[in-house]
Amino acid sequence: MELSYLRYELADGYIHNWLVAGPQRIPVPDSDSDDAGGRKGLASTTPDVTETGLSEAPAEWSRFLVHRVKIGDFEGTWSYLRTEEDHFVDLSEVSPTRQLLRAWAFTQVEIPTAQDVVLSLTTFGPADVWLNDRRVLHHDVTQPQAETLSFAVSLDAGRNSILIRFERVGDGACTLAVALRMASTRPRGASTAPRGAGIVIPTTITPLKRRRELERTFDAAHLTQTVYERYDRISVEFGPVIGRWARGFALGLQAPGGRTFAEAEIGARPEKAEEATLGQAFSYPEGFYNAVLTPTGEEYAEEFMWLMRALPFWGLDNNKYSDAAYGELVERRSEALKQAARYPDDVWAEMAKMAVSWWTVVEQPVILRAIERVSANKTGSVRELLALLGIQARFSADPSFPEAVRAPLEDAVLSYRYEHLQPASASDCLRGTESDELLLCVCEILAGQRYPDRGFTASGQTGTWHRERGERLAMGWLRQRAAGGFAAWSSGNTVAEVVAALIHLVELANGDEVFEMATALLDKTLYSLALNSLKGVFGSTHGAAEVPELLHGMLAPTSGISRLMWGMGAFNSQTIGYVSLACANDYGFPLLIQDIATDLIP
Repeated sequence: MELSYLRYELADGYIHNWLVAGPQRIPVPDSDSDDAGGRKGLASTTPDVTETGLSEAPAEWSRFLVHRVKIGDFEGTWSYLRTEEDHFVDLSEVSPTRQLLRAWAFTQVEIPTAQDVVLSLTTFGPADVWLNDRRVLHHDVTQPQAETLSFAVSLDAGRNSILIRFERVGDGACTLAVALRMASTRPRGASTAPRGAGIVIPTTITPLKRRRELERTFDAAHLTQTVYERYDRISVEFGPVIGRWARGFALGLQAPGGRTFAEAEIGARPEKAEEATLGQAFSYPEGFYNAVLTPTGEEYAEEFMWLMRALPFWGLDNNKYSDAAYGELVERRSEALKQAARYPDDVWAEMAKMAVSWWTVVEQPVILRAIERVSANKTGSVRELLALLGIQARFSADPSFPEAVRAPLEDAVLSYRYEHLQPASASDCLRGTESDELLLCVCEILAGQRYPDRGFTASGQTGTWHRERGERLAMGWLRQRAAGGFAAWSSGNTVAEVVAALIHLVELANGDEVFEMATALLDKTLYSLALNSLKGVFGSTHGAAEVPELLHGMLAPTSGISRLMWGMGAFNSQTIGYVSLACANDYGFPLLIQDIATDLIP
């Protein structure tokens, strides 16, 4: 098929327009995850390859034509990507297991005359750069944060191809991103970009005039907010369009998996927000969505005009926020469990259903999928293991407990790798994040307590041995945090997960010493949450934070805990903390903490 070429300008010297392939996902054994300097998860073990590995010249193809390309041992497609204002080609994701993520970014730079330029590459991991099929940079990672590397190259008159291969070992959240800036070796005034330089993208998607109309119209689209509450109208607005308005395109609302919840067709330019609306937030389940702009269905599927822009936002469903204390704890417990039970594919939601005796709506597949992830020792599965152990301890004796779950659950508990890094002293318990350390200790205690005489597959030890080790390491962890606080102080995720771990110790562990220390630290953690919250919003500085809680207080992992314990905040899909507390029967919550949280007198 004949190629056409799209031309774009540099943005303050940065290249914003790319063809992207990948990421390729390559399993990495645990033994290969550390480099000589101990920088776990940063460096890869990829052999140094000087060739690009390209089997053909890169070009954009419509996805409906299913044109596959090979790059070395990778087979996939090239997709057009325009970066956001941060300039990064960002393919970051959460890796369920330890694996090498590798991707490629390709573009062409067109200049009228040959000249020398300086390229500046910003990368979070190993990277290679080829200019006109000749490698001009090879970078091995040397530090955990982003690095910017500047190097001089010579561009030929006409089109120059640039290919970047970038990679990172991922285990959990993994930043896979690069940015490239081009500067003249002879800066003229405020502009450092080479004179006359432009970006050229080869494409098979035509006609180009219609393509550019759509692209410029989509570029003008924006949302006025990033979080939509109950009655907020989700509307797309448009700023000035460079050139002609692209009449006739589609607007949809999609979940990350691709499920479409709403669609509308836009003809004439909307004069009011209501003319490009996707409804109100309460119409959709709580979660992360994209407002998606595409050509019309016929143009998209039959004429191969594959072009899309996604505008991300959070919808808060019909959740209500409480800014004033109400009711009693026992009433809020029932409310919390019934709210949590609504969330799909969440093993904590299944625990909530059991706690309110909604046995007829318990979803066995959700529990079995959680068991599969635990059995495979997936990254982060210790959180699901805690839920499974809590379900087992509290509800397995109930006649309504699903029989199909019993044997797989037992096998998963007995086969899990309760592995801790070798501790330097009895006070050390090191594995993953700060809350991971405690979660693992608690799971080992509860598993060992449940099966004291059984052999555990991974270790060959008995449950009693595991319980004793878990208690020893947990006590070291608890003493250290009780005395000195958390490294990730006031982190919403850390607070929620630590609260879940502690309440399971308080409610289910048999050891008196562990019970007393867990109770003391739980009181202290809830006291700190109450002291630093206003109307259910945890407002202190945070040692670590996730994007959702920065966008809106209702999305914070601590919001449901605040709503449950003192009636301010909102129940949300971050269920681990408040479901664990709502299932508790024996914990004596100090009412003084509630009084502190609800005292709004300045």
